[in-house]
Amino acid sequence: MNAWLVVVGSWAVNLTLVSYLAAKAIKRDRVLGYGVAVGLYVAWILVAQVMAAKLVSFELLGRTIIIPAAAIMFPFAFQATDLINEAYGLRYTRYAILTAFATQVAAVLFFWHAIELPAAPFWELQSPFEQILGVDVPRIIAASWISFLVNENVDATIFHWLRQRFAGAWWLRSTVSDTVGLILDSAVFITLAFYGTVPGGVLLTMIASQAAVKWLFGMIDTPWFYAYRRWLYG
Repeated sequence: MNAWLVVVGSWAVNLTLVSYLAAKAIKRDRVLGYGVAVGLYVAWILVAQVMAAKLVSFELLGRTIIIPAAAIMFPFAFQATDLINEAYGLRYTRYAILTAFATQVAAVLFFWHAIELPAAPFWELQSPFEQILGVDVPRIIAASWISFLVNENVDATIFHWLRQRFAGAWWLRSTVSDTVGLILDSAVFITLAFYGTVPGGVLLTMIASQAAVKWLFGMIDTPWFYAYRRWLYG
């Protein structure tokens, strides 16, 4: 319990700090602010890519939930695209998404290069290194990339559409776009990665459970989006 309190507390502080710094950077200089926002977004996506190698478990409503550690990065990633969309619009949000995608591809290539380089004779961590950064499952990687592009672009498009039509309802564009994007991300990734390898009922259960957990984490960023808007426009 103490470990969870420390993690949750530091997580909340980090999300508050990055939201505040991004808002102040954008407010002071829009060119500088865009660079800061995109840089944070790219960093979070890359960190999540590595964190996904670890699975964590916790009890929720009497059930044991197992998720990748990268789940705690979902609010950061969605907060990033929301704040870029709020300040710069759909066009520049799509530039940020493409930049993050390109860095993911580059990261996988560099991870593969590092794995293939001959290890020093005295270095005994080659096997754990490969397990954490391994890129030997092309289907999983392709599913991840495709779901990322589909999810992020749909999320950004819905956010922009709702902002144009319901400008004052900031909570609506944040929650609706995140909800649709997270469900779509789970459906696309699980289907592409595991279709044909597990029974249809199991596939649907995997999609539903992952979408539910992602939605829970994704909704957590809503208060921070409100705070970001206050810092940006206040």
